[in-house]
Amino acid sequence: MKTIEKAWLFTTIFMPPAIWAGPIMAQTGGGAVAVAAPSPTDSTDIIVTARRREESIQSVPVSVSALNAEGLRQRSVTQLNDIRFSVPGVFLLGAGSVENSTYTIRAQSRPTSGTGQPGVVTYFAEVPLPTTLSSAPTYDLANIQVLKGPQGTLFGRNTIGGAVLITPARAEYEFGGYAQATYGNYDAISVEGAVNIPIVADRVALRLATRIDRRDGYTKNLGTGGDLDDLHSDSLRATLRLDPTDWLSNDFIVDYRKQDQNSAASVAFGVLPIAVTQGVAGRVTPPVQAQLARGPRVVDYGAFKPISNVRTLGLFNRTTITMSDSATLINIFGFRKQSWYAELNTDGLPDFVGILDAHNVFHEQQLSNEVQLRLSPRPWADVTLGGFYLDNRPNGVNGSDLDLFYGSTNGRFKYQYYYQKSKALFGNASINLGSLAEGLKLNAGFRYTWDNFRTCIGAGEFQAPYRIKPKDCSVTNPNFAPFSGAEIATSSSAPTWTIGLDYQMRPDLFVYAVTRRGYRAGGLNQPRLGGSLAAVQSFKPETLTDVELGAKSSFRVAGMRTKLNVSVFRGKSKDVQFIVSGFSTNLALCNPANPTRPSSPDGDCDPNNDPASSAVLTNVGDKVVKGLEFEASIEPVAGLTIGGTGSILNQKTTRLDAPAAVASNISSSTEIPFTLQAKHSYTVNGRYVVPGDVFGGNLAFGVDYFWSGKVLLNTYLAPSYGLVNARIDLNNVGGRGVDLSLFMRNVFDKTALVTGSLIAPTLPVLSGIYTEPRMYGVQLRYRFGE
Repeated sequence: MKTIEKAWLFTTIFMPPAIWAGPIMAQTGGGAVAVAAPSPTDSTDIIVTARRREESIQSVPVSVSALNAEGLRQRSVTQLNDIRFSVPGVFLLGAGSVENSTYTIRAQSRPTSGTGQPGVVTYFAEVPLPTTLSSAPTYDLANIQVLKGPQGTLFGRNTIGGAVLITPARAEYEFGGYAQATYGNYDAISVEGAVNIPIVADRVALRLATRIDRRDGYTKNLGTGGDLDDLHSDSLRATLRLDPTDWLSNDFIVDYRKQDQNSAASVAFGVLPIAVTQGVAGRVTPPVQAQLARGPRVVDYGAFKPISNVRTLGLFNRTTITMSDSATLINIFGFRKQSWYAELNTDGLPDFVGILDAHNVFHEQQLSNEVQLRLSPRPWADVTLGGFYLDNRPNGVNGSDLDLFYGSTNGRFKYQYYYQKSKALFGNASINLGSLAEGLKLNAGFRYTWDNFRTCIGAGEFQAPYRIKPKDCSVTNPNFAPFSGAEIATSSSAPTWTIGLDYQMRPDLFVYAVTRRGYRAGGLNQPRLGGSLAAVQSFKPETLTDVELGAKSSFRVAGMRTKLNVSVFRGKSKDVQFIVSGFSTNLALCNPANPTRPSSPDGDCDPNNDPASSAVLTNVGDKVVKGLEFEASIEPVAGLTIGGTGSILNQKTTRLDAPAAVASNISSSTEIPFTLQAKHSYTVNGRYVVPGDVFGGNLAFGVDYFWSGKVLLNTYLAPSYGLVNARIDLNNVGGRGVDLSLFMRNVFDKTALVTGSLIAPTLPVLSGIYTEPRMYGVQLRYRFGE
């Protein structure tokens, strides 16, 4: 915490001459600092919808970072995971697939396995996406916004860590669009485009967009399967905008994605001492040593053929009815249907050595609807009242089969059908206290949420194809054996709230203070657990209460335009939900007459009632997370912008109370582990626009550096690392709407472990996923109709 206190002390001591004393300095004439209000064209004045209303990012009382369409292009954001290079304190880790991202903000994330609720929710077109496969393609977007801290009293689902808002480009009433082609190393080809078609002037418009990605795998597989970390995906989107009257508006979006790839490469990098106890050291050590000698860009999976096939179909609809000058009714509907079939070589070893391989089949659909009534009963008051409903359920085969320890028999395919319903009522008010001080506002909100969960679990076939549907879960079927008490259910509910003050002290200085209560629903572990693990069948809700102080400022230092946004926070979590892994029965070593750990984690030698994905989610105690985040930029000379972001986090355990059945699998006996996020991270970026015309266009050079401190991946501490990305843009060549770009990501070809694949104290091999190698290419874009 001393680091945080020093950083905050630095900003409060050295920045006041530019921030707090602005009007005085502006009048002295001889001072080094002059203050000017940002102009409407100021590049920092990005419009965001963090509170479901369009506001300047510099005057919204929320810690929010945003990249608009041009910012996404300048930073070479090609997938959602790339935003971590631009947003402080955000970590995105793929769990088996880049489509299955795990977001971590302020030490809150979603479980890497199981059915727990996310600490950070992804929204597309204002609709919350399902927890699994929560990524979305980054083509034809208006912006991406990252909100930090508990959310929910204004919209959508409850979260305790934050939200990622993805806003697609809206259909407009002017013809136009773009076509873009990219070619890079590893024979990477990407074709992207959008066209805006006005159908009826100012009444009906259609926007069509698409993106196609192809790339050879950059991790060579010496086995019979294909190379890994390839790209093969097709995306389509259609947006229909209707404005039949001045008081009615409707936006309808259809979004489709198809992906057929070989999955990310799991690379083995270590052998644990438990390999000797389990009698497999002689089998796993030689292939791991061979892997270390090859390096992470070449693997040998033997005859194992990895697959990651994804299908998603989304329907999104937003209806706005302007009832009067002071009342607006909004309805936001969403439906998403998705499937994922994955064959994952979790341990990274050849198939004949394999310690753990996963076969996952996943079919899911989610329906949500949100109603908002926005009122302005008085000129000094804005009120939002709303309700939210979500229904998430399986719509096909759902389950997994883990092949544990080559040569052993681990039972049949485990079907896992999980149902969730969430309902909420919420209200929020913003009161102008200008009578006390001009620019002062009070914001208050309240929400109550009810969550219900139900699951049905059973054992099916010994091998594919897997054909048992959700309707078969509780009926007699010759291929299906429901576990004893297979159908289990739980529910939870809780109030959440927010209250804060914000103050527009000057046009260039905005400050705020807020306290919030967040809630993450409880839930169930699957299947019906046996033996000692029955004690962790369910887990309680987690709550977080935080306090945040922030300042957002734009000013000039010696004539140089400068921006500084700073926030400090303290969040106290109660009944922390924590994923504990390593619970898999090893039949080759388990003695039914005397079952002991780790060969029998629950003491019954029955793999059919082992936890799904060998992990359970449970409550382990209380903790406090404190932190500081900042974003800053300065323009020392015309055309040159230098910026930086940073995040400092500190976690302290105030109560450790892990259940006895899982306590030995937690890496610390005194602290709740600080996982999936670095305590320190920062970025430095620069962009220079060359004065005057170059080939009749605008030439710009950009470079950014991202650094992450050490990250605890379950029980393994991954080393710190830094990456450099660079880009050259020649825009609007000859004034004809043609843009030519050269880009390079990971300029120095840094190899670093970014997420774990198999890291469990009861399994003998360590494996993980590494950074992309150096990627470079050329991009050509043509903009028309502007």
